[in-house]
Amino acid sequence: MKIRPLFPFLLVVSLFLTGCEGAKYPFGDPNESSVEDQFIGSWIYESPDGDEESYLTLVEFNDHEYLGISWNAGDEDELMMMQVFSTMVDGTAFANIKVLGSDEEGTAYFFFKYELASDDELVVNAIDDDQYDELSKLESAGAVRRFIENRMAGPDFFDDESVIYRKLEEWAWPWEDGYGHWGH
Repeated sequence: MKIRPLFPFLLVVSLFLTGCEGAKYPFGDPNESSVEDQFIGSWIYESPDGDEESYLTLVEFNDHEYLGISWNAGDEDELMMMQVFSTMVDGTAFANIKVLGSDEEGTAYFFFKYELASDDELVVNAIDDDQYDELSKLESAGAVRRFIENRMAGPDFFDDESVIYRKLEEWAWPWEDGYGHWGH
């Protein structure tokens, strides 16, 4: 199965709802991560043709993790909430994402490489969905980490397309006229 969505965080929902399993374990310890202020706020992805907008709002969940809320403009009823923390591997930052509010909450992790290209540009690459066939079978966080360390340099490890989010000057929320605006 190949899913090439415009909005990579919705890949998590697509994989989850179509029965694809994520990893049973994260590949890092959230207690070794910290919340960084530059990621707090709302981000937008606009499709190249300008037809679609997707939003991601990140708030501090605790000292180590973010609470993420994501949705597509016009589909606010389909929002996704997730718990997110970062793990570094060989100088590369990864987001460990756990979907919240589902019947199987806490059982699947999905991973994305990310880089803050500038103060207002976030570049995200999904791990190719074919990798989850093996990731879902691993039985420890250490095994997941070794898998990622050993495979991340391979040509088919990441999805082919990067997605660039632009940071908004105001907060975006899905429950006020499609997206509400409050100053940071």
